[in-house]
Amino acid sequence: MEPMAKKVVSAWTKILVSFPRGQSGFSLPELLVVVAIMAITASLIMPNLENFLSAYLRSTNQKEVFNAINGLGEISRSYGIRIDENNIGQKPMPPNLFPEDWTVSGDFLFLENGSCPGGKMEIHYERELVLSRELVPPFCEVAIVE
Repeated sequence: MEPMAKKVVSAWTKILVSFPRGQSGFSLPELLVVVAIMAITASLIMPNLENFLSAYLRSTNQKEVFNAINGLGEISRSYGIRIDENNIGQKPMPPNLFPEDWTVSGDFLFLENGSCPGGKMEIHYERELVLSRELVPPFCEVAIVE
């Protein structure tokens, strides 16, 4: 009776050792070619994947920032405080109002009743200007652009 498994004798013989009779495995050069193709493909994809993920994260964080800015009137009304460039993100406001590396500056003001008399707001990501907008009273909301 012939054994079901073959032993590997040299690098050029068949590697797969547990096929039933009549079937054979892949040789070492065939496996090396497949691994090389996969490595080349991965090396081409990885830089693009990193750029894609970075752009996706920035886009997602930008939407978070816009939503936080659009909620500043409600926060000022709820806490009964004035919000401007100097006290944004300070107590009694919620901590971490904006994602990391995002900042807001400008001559804006949200009054205790939640309204805004207008002004200009600049949104920065890692010190790079992302958006500069004139705020229109009474709510001074920033449009989320898709």
